[in-house]
Amino acid sequence: MRREKTNGKATEKPFVIAVDGPAAAGKGTLARMLAKKLGYRHLDSGKLYRSVAQNAEQVWKLKIPQQTQQIAKEIEENLRITDEYLEQIYRDEELREEKVAISASRIAPQKIVREALAKQQVAYIYSSAQGIVLDGRDMGTVICPEAPCKIFLTASPEVRAKRRYKEMLEQEIPDQEIPDQEIPDQEIPDQEIPDQDALNQETLDQNKLASYDATLRDMRARDARDLSRTQAPLRKADDAMKIDSSNYTIDQMLSEALDYANSRGATAHVQHTQEPSIMTDDTLKIDSSYHTVPLAFSKALDYAK
Repeated sequence: MRREKTNGKATEKPFVIAVDGPAAAGKGTLARMLAKKLGYRHLDSGKLYRSVAQNAEQVWKLKIPQQTQQIAKEIEENLRITDEYLEQIYRDEELREEKVAISASRIAPQKIVREALAKQQVAYIYSSAQGIVLDGRDMGTVICPEAPCKIFLTASPEVRAKRRYKEMLEQEIPDQEIPDQEIPDQEIPDQEIPDQDALNQETLDQNKLASYDATLRDMRARDARDLSRTQAPLRKADDAMKIDSSNYTIDQMLSEALDYANSRGATAHVQHTQEPSIMTDDTLKIDSSYHTVPLAFSKALDYAK
């Protein structure tokens, strides 16, 4: 929380940490951990775009990207980012599905949609004096360029592709067992019967390698799109600290980011609870149930003398 003066009056503003970077760099993990460690709010812009895409198709019954103006209007009139709304979309498993991701990728480059959603994000950021961690690709350059703490988190394309591919495997339904091929009962002279388990494993390994290669190609293509798009291209803010997480553990990444945030003035948010009143042995007890206000005041004043 920061205090600023406006027209001579002190106002409280949240301490903002903006975390930007390419896909699968670990932004979401870092942002969530920072928010939890500091007691801050967390705003995941990627989930916002997925939620907008989901609402556009399922609730507002609009086509993407043909009806972007109507989508922007719906955002302005019907979307309000609140703690409850964010909690709801963070728990929505459907937003993790590939079809939603594809719809979000088609809506995100649209200028009118980005501008409408940017207004809602800024309104939420400054709706509370509680600190906040922003997570996205343009949080420190477009949404909140005045953020006192900016972090640009990156990693090599190969490392990010491995992370994304691992996520995909964890989300998949377990592979069905590959049935053994029938082997004839009669003897096969001078021919070695192949080890079917080895063949099955080799097939799985080849499929996984092909899938990883495809993930890496997609990652590089997405980087190119994000870097070259006309609306809010991915870039490191001039005053952002760069962290390369390629060879970092999660704890190392968090430690470096937390040290930097503290150096920029971040302080943990403490929720104050009212302490119960305790009367000591030398405290004068005045029961106002039996006294008028002037009489109670008089007794307190006499005791104070």
